[in-house]
Amino acid sequence: MRTGDTLWGIATRMAPDEDPRAVVERIVELNGLGGASAEAGRHLVVPVGS
Repeated sequence: MRTGDTLWGIATRMAPDEDPRAVVERIVELNGLGGASAEAGRHLVVPVGS
């Protein structure tokens, strides 16, 4: 993540045809985040495709 990135923004950019709420939820789950936020500089696993 870069400064200013949001999980919602990443979700819509990486999976534009998917429901962003579901993608954010999956990002949180895959990365063991405590909520829908992460610090800048963190590498994230992001689901793409079905």
